[in-house]
Amino acid sequence: MLLRQYYQLGCSGQKLEIIQFFQQHSLIKTSLNCEKCQETMTMSEFDKRQDGYVWRCPKRTCRSTRSIRCESFFLNSNESLGDWLLTMLVWNGGSFERLLRRPILALR
Repeated sequence: MLLRQYYQLGCSGQKLEIIQFFQQHSLIKTSLNCEKCQETMTMSEFDKRQDGYVWRCPKRTCRSTRSIRCESFFLNSNESLGDWLLTMLVWNGGSFERLLRRPILALR
């Protein structure tokens, strides 16, 4: 992806695409187990959250939710994920690939 495309993605407000971008680069989890029942949670739209998505337990007797940012670098931040993408680009001199090679941010 070109620098211009990263910038456009960060500015776009396309929440799902930004989440998927961070998931592809292991900065946000791609799956999560429910803390209450250990069922695999699914990513669901949820307009009441800034990111527009949450992890939701599919089990009818549970239905608990967790932030899409849980167990990630972004958990305690109030900034949008789009703003984080732009901040990372600026902080790293415009090279997102170079930033992703730094192991300190990876969830693996």
